[in-house]
Amino acid sequence: MKTIDLGILIVTFHSEKIIENLLNNLKNFNVIIIENSNNEEFKSYLESKFSNVKCILPGSNLGYGAALNIGFNKFKFKNYLILNPDIEISNQKVFEIYNKAESSKNISVVAPSTVNKKGEIYVRHGFFKFKKKKSSEFNDLIKAHYVNGHAFLIKASVIEDVGNFDENFFMNFEEYDLFFRIYKKNYNIYVMKNCFVKHFEGNSSDLKYYPETSITSKWHYSWGFYYFFKKNYGKIIAIFLSFFHMFSCLIKLIYFFIKKENHKKNLMVYSLKGLLESVKNKKSYYRPKI
Repeated sequence: MKTIDLGILIVTFHSEKIIENLLNNLKNFNVIIIENSNNEEFKSYLESKFSNVKCILPGSNLGYGAALNIGFNKFKFKNYLILNPDIEISNQKVFEIYNKAESSKNISVVAPSTVNKKGEIYVRHGFFKFKKKKSSEFNDLIKAHYVNGHAFLIKASVIEDVGNFDENFFMNFEEYDLFFRIYKKNYNIYVMKNCFVKHFEGNSSDLKYYPETSITSKWHYSWGFYYFFKKNYGKIIAIFLSFFHMFSCLIKLIYFFIKKENHKKNLMVYSLKGLLESVKNKKSYYRPKI
């Protein structure tokens, strides 16, 4: 194993059917898996098959950001590469991402570009302000304010300065919240133009759990929507934006009710429930019933 100061953190939840595809390409790196289902057999199997893998069982389903915080706190590296289990990435691509991060002290976070399972490129970065994006001082990098979190490298020094993930989020918006703090501290976030990974979006958990995990995701998206904007922009802005989010959910609810698409109708019901609980200042208590 080539010695580099990199820890790869992966949060899993019933990801047994897909995680090995990823781990087979990561044998040259230190990999830490935080398994939120507390599956002892899963832990034993992975650690016996992959000598470079350490699997942590947190004791309960902590959610995404809180699980990653365990990795940050328990395992100390100069760089952390955060990956979702439904990512396809090669050994070479990991080295490319790592070497790019190490090439300049001005690179605080760097992410590969992404293609979907059809091989189509899709944009996975954005900006917190409605203004023209700044040009990058690197020809092969795109400067951004945030990236979607299925694959990105972050330097430990950045985490130490801005703090860990906000554990009030169970899932959804915790990455935007972290990147908002990174952005406000004037750290530089980049996307690599010529380094691509494939994302099989929605396949992180076994598909038999999809009805429940999708409901959980919708509840927490709406909960996190209001909480994020209230925390970072103020209550008035949060209420204003949440009104439009609520209206959108209601229109979809009526449409799916008419079309008799019961699962999609339930998704909108849980979206509205999550939003209401957040507006009422309730904690993000909903957990998947699995």
